Formats: sequence, C-alpha cells, structure tokens
Amino acid sequence: MAALNPARLDWRLALLLVLVLALMPWLQALQLEISNRPADYYGPDFPEQPFAHRFPENNFLFLAFEVKPATAARQLQRLGALVDEIERLPGVDAVLSPLNLPPDLIGDPRMPPEAPDALAALAGNPLARQVLIARDGGTVGVAVRPLRQLATRDKQRLDEQVAEAIERHGLDSSWLARSGQVALEVANYRITIRDLVLFLACSTLAGSLLLMLIYGRILVLLMTASVILSGTGSALALLQMLGQPLTLVGAVLPALVASLAIALLAHWFNSLARVESGTDAGRRAAMAWRQIHRPALLSTVTTMAGLLSLTLSDAAPLKSAGLAGAAGVFVQYIHVLWLLPALHARFDHAPWDHHGNAIALLDRILQTTSTLALRHRRAVLVTAAIATVLLAIGGRDLRVETDFLRFFPDDHELIRSTRLIQQRLAGPSILELHVSHDRVEGLLEADALHLIRRLAAWMELRPEVDRVVSLADLLDEPGSSAGTDSDPAARLAQSLLLYSPLQLEELVDRSFSDSRLVVHLEHAGSGETRALIEAFEAWLETVDTGRMRVAAAGPMEQLVRFERLLIRGQLWSLSIAALAIALLFWIAFRRAIDIALCMAMNLFPLLVVFAAMSLLAIPLNIATVMVASVMLGIAVDDTIHFYHHFRAGLRDGLAPECATRRAYQRAGRAMTLSTIILATEFLLLGISEFAPSRQFGLLAALGLIGAWCFDMLVLPALVTTRQLSRALMPSRS
Repeated sequence: MAALNPARLDWRLALLLVLVLALMPWLQALQLEISNRPADYYGPDFPEQPFAHRFPENNFLFLAFEVKPATAARQLQRLGALVDEIERLPGVDAVLSPLNLPPDLIGDPRMPPEAPDALAALAGNPLARQVLIARDGGTVGVAVRPLRQLATRDKQRLDEQVAEAIERHGLDSSWLARSGQVALEVANYRITIRDLVLFLACSTLAGSLLLMLIYGRILVLLMTASVILSGTGSALALLQMLGQPLTLVGAVLPALVASLAIALLAHWFNSLARVESGTDAGRRAAMAWRQIHRPALLSTVTTMAGLLSLTLSDAAPLKSAGLAGAAGVFVQYIHVLWLLPALHARFDHAPWDHHGNAIALLDRILQTTSTLALRHRRAVLVTAAIATVLLAIGGRDLRVETDFLRFFPDDHELIRSTRLIQQRLAGPSILELHVSHDRVEGLLEADALHLIRRLAAWMELRPEVDRVVSLADLLDEPGSSAGTDSDPAARLAQSLLLYSPLQLEELVDRSFSDSRLVVHLEHAGSGETRALIEAFEAWLETVDTGRMRVAAAGPMEQLVRFERLLIRGQLWSLSIAALAIALLFWIAFRRAIDIALCMAMNLFPLLVVFAAMSLLAIPLNIATVMVASVMLGIAVDDTIHFYHHFRAGLRDGLAPECATRRAYQRAGRAMTLSTIILATEFLLLGISEFAPSRQFGLLAALGLIGAWCFDMLVLPALVTTRQLSRALMPSRS
C-alpha cells in the first residue's frame, strides 16, 4: 500500500497537474455552444415523418403590430419596408406577411392608395386571415423564418437585428408582441446561460466558503474551487469536443458534477480531520488516503456506471450528458485522491483537530441521529415503512408534460406576447397533418380535396385548436375554379395566378401530390397535443383515405415523440444503472444481503423525488427528466462510505452496533456536511425566474434530505436488528 501512497508524489508535479486540470479544460469548455434548436435535442438519428423536408419549417419569430385606421397608410408603408429589410438579413429563409401578396392582386399593398381597402384585401387572404392579420385589420403579423440549421446564438443575433430594424422604421410604438418558436428558443437560451453561470458561481463559492469555515483553512477553499473547476470544466470540454451543444436536458450536468465534487471533498477533509493529533503532514495525508481510497473508488465507479448507462438512450442529449458527466467524475476522483494528498503533505502542516461551532453542531446532529437509529430502531423502521408506502402512492399521479411557456413567470414578456397573439391572431404553437397521394396532381382530385376538408373540419371542432389552414382554403376561395369540373391543370394554373409560390409552398409541393394542414393550437403543452394526436389517429382509423396517407407531424408532434423517447430512454438507463450498481456492490461485498441493503437505501430518494413531483404538480419533462439520475449519482456515494466503514468494523471483530457507531464516527460527519452544503446550493436555484431551475433545485434538495435520512437512520436501524445482525456477521472460516 505504501507503494501506492500518492502523498509521496512530488508536490511540484502534483501542483502542475492540479493547475492543468482546473484551467486547461475551460479553454475548450468556453467554446461550448449552448443551444435549444430542435435539431440539437432530437439528434441526427431521430426519425422524421415522411415528407418533412418537402415543406419549409414552421419555426418562426412571430411579430405582431397594431394598425390604426387613421394612420394605416403610413404604417403599412413602413411595414412593407420593414419586411423588405428583414428578408435581406443574414440567416433569414423567408418572411411571411399579408404584405407578401402578389402586387397585381390589390395594387401594391406596400404603398396602398386607400388604406381601408388595402386592409380589407389583406384580411381576405385565406393564408393570412386570423393568422397574419386580424379580421378587422387592426393587428398585422410578420412571421420570420430563419434558415433550417441556424444556431441558437445566431437566432439571438437575428432577434436583436429585427428589433433594431423595427426601431429604425419607426414601428416600435405599434409593435405589440414577439412570440413563436424562435422567440421561445432565444428566451430559453438567454436564461439557460444566466442560470448556468449563477449555479456554477454559487456552488463554487458556497461550497468552498462553507468547507473553509468549517475546517478553518484557506487551503480548503483553494482545493475545493480547483476540484469543482476541473470536474465541471472537463465535462463541458468533452461535450464541446464531441460536437454536442449544451441543451436544456443537459443543463443540470454542471450542477451534478459540482455536487459530486463537494461530496467527495467532504469525505476527504473529514478523513484528514480524524487522523490522530500530532501526526506530521505527510503521514496524515497517507493515513487519510488509506481510510478513504477504497470507498471513494467504489463510489466513483458506481457513479460513472450510472452516468454511462445514459449512453444507451436513443435521446442524443442524454447520451452526451452521460458520457460527459462520467468524464467529469473521473477527473475529480484523480484530482482529489491522487493529487491533493501530495499538496497536503507539502503545505498542510496546521493541525486539523480543532472543534469549532460548526463541527460541534455536526457532532450533536450525529449523536441525536445515532440515538434514534440504535435505541428506537423499531419506531424508525415502522416510520420508514409507512413513509415508503405513502411516497409510492403519492408518486402514482406523476404527469408527463412539457410546456416551454410554463417555464417562464406569468409576467414574462414572452408569456404576455403569446397571449396577445393568441387573442388577436392565432396560437403560435403548430401541429401539422401531412397528406400524401400516390399520383402527381392527385390532391387536386375531388376525393382528395374532400378528405382534406374533412380533416380540417374535424380539427376545427376540437377545443385545443385555434385555426386550421389547408390547401382547400386556397382552392375554395372566390374566383377559384376548384369547385367546378375543370381539369387539374386549370386549377393549378388559377392557383398560381392567385397566390405566390412563397404562399403555395407552405401548403403543397410542386407536384400537388403532398400537402399539409397547418393547425394552430390554443396551447403549447405536449400533454394536450399528445391527447389530440391520439384522438385524431383513433378517428382516422374510421375514415376511408383511399389512395392517400395521412400522418401528424410538425414541431409539436416532434416534441411529443421526443418526450416519449427521452422518458423511455431515462427509465431504461435507470434500470441499467441500477443493475450496474448492484453488480459493483456484489464485486465489493460479495453477498446478496449487502447488495439488497445498499440498493434499498438508494431507491428511497427516487421515491421522494417522484412523490414530490406528483404532490407539487411538477411534471416530468425534458427539463426535469435528469433529476432521478442526479439523485442516484449523489445518494450512492454516501451509502457506500457508511456501509464500507460498517463492514470494516465487522471484519475487525466489532459487534454490529459498535461497527455502526464507528461508521457514524468515520463517515457520518462528512455525509451530514455534504448534505447540508448541497441542499443549500440547490435551494439557491430558487432565486431563478426559470421554473425548471427552481423545480430542479427543490427536488434535488428534497431527494438529498431523503437520502440522508435513510442512510443515517434507516440503514443503521436495519443492520443492528437481531435477524440482520446475524446474517451480516462475516464468516470466521
């Protein structure tokens, strides 16, 4: 063991490696892209619906302007000029507006001779009516579609350029609202960056300062900051090297890695403090390392196994988060267990045996806890059993729902804008119905148009639907011969005369064999959309579609499919992680009873989290789906440390109760300290205005407290019962 003593490593080399691990990864990590593009969530392997690339994306920055009759002429002129300028901005694919009508239809709407007549003509366009212009003409919408692969940070720049253009054209006073998928993506991007910086700063400062105050040395502060920087920096740097952006799904990654760093450091510093007073620095570091290296290695491997299980998911963000998180945990283990001992041996000569108020408080908590667990074990076990049953019952009503708009407070500009646009125009959340015919120009046949009308009519009767725009709307307009016996070529020619190619390509391809219905929804939640799609598919089974195929598609359908894929992948990954952790427990302890006890302790925090989500009406969605993995990763560490010291006591010949008391002495202080620090850090997320951050912080804090209660109360009470005590005693052979 002396040959493996890291305290003997040359301190200069150890210091150099610490600086490299703490600083070098951030050169790469600072280049990491933070993105909320749908493509970055779904990944290249996410299956798209057929014909998805035959139509432009319904992914818009939606702007609404108020048009007053007294100044309508001047406002429409300015809006026309604004549309022209936006169309020329880099990153813009197209701009949809009532002002995009062909000039020969109503004269030139960008310079209307009679404003009321122009407004009436604009409002008569079936593509624009109640979508881009209100029926009374008092509100006009402009929908800006960015290029398909435009990055989120470029969309933010586009959003800023559009705002600057609006101000230049003197339309800022009539600009009512900004909403749509692009506005939502940009708002998520801005708040994700802010919360990421906030939590990293809070966790680093709070963890470092609290540990420094408890142990009374500046060296603790410096070491804690360096370990957090090395772990989080390595995780984020690996994401960047893999070409994966940081999405809302993986935004908890820095929080997880920083939390695991605090837990590991709490056990390391506690081991140093427990070394006998008067021991020189080098020997103290070596003795502390011998106490902690086995449970620290086991906890690191089990945590890495749990995180690597996420790579089995089909969801790209979970895969990358699992791989990056495992890398961060491994770097932190190397940093703490193999580099810090040499620095302690060289620089840490002050005694660790002082007992300040914080240490005295921790010891009082441990004394109370051990008394409850060992003297009132029956009451503790009965209470734990009742709590487990109640939590299991409470977690049954867990909802699966992603509604990006509910991530923001009610007074947020995005919420206000979306509500205004829904009231005056149409809901910006879009579901699509794709209709495909097996013949060219097949959709111009009477039976095809009849089916499209039936689909639109069914959707318009649903309470979730605000407005439906379809090919039938265009062909049924006055002046169209769609309702006559003219041949398909004549209908096509007339449609091209009435509507510009930009308008037609929104609903039908050039061959008139593929079309889509654009369904504007009253809501933005995946749960209601999922119910609508299921109801539609059930109704569609009763409809004779002939030679046509019909399928739901579009942004909201993609969200529903991805959410299902994400949650299924998370459940699968949790199952694999549990099996992997159980296997590692078997390698470490070699007995089924030990595995069962340790696994039971780590399942309870998951019950706490899921029951809290159910009782507090926090849905399981793409922002909270990682909280279970975070809890499993953190909870398993403390269980391993406590149980390792308990088993070591039994091997040394101690009775179960004495072995439990020694485990309290050697691991209890660090477990309590890390729980207090981590719960405090997670609760600091409550100051965020972003609902996922607040919810994640609350759930993580509750899960940590639940894990501590089971590790410090239930586990000791269980292992000291008469029946289990006999089974746990090591063999004397």
